[in-house]
Amino acid sequence: MALDIRTRSFGFVMFEGPNYMLDCAEATCVGAIHRTESRGAQFRTDFPERNDEEWLKHIDLTRTDDGPEISYSDVTITQWEPQERTY
Repeated sequence: MALDIRTRSFGFVMFEGPNYMLDCAEATCVGAIHRTESRGAQFRTDFPERNDEEWLKHIDLTRTDDGPEISYSDVTITQWEPQERTY
């Protein structure tokens, strides 16, 4: 689900009413369940380690009539190499 928002304000914006929030929640859950590793704020007890070899990529979700469709896109590394958070 991609949004093209061209505004300089950072307020709460609701698209397509309350169903938009449910679509976002579903997309977040589908992406989190599909990613079989722990990364950043997403920690999984069944996959406690970070796995850059397999998961240094974006999970892209597209809304279809049958539910979210999953695809991937590459991460572009610019100035800083990814590193594990150790706090």
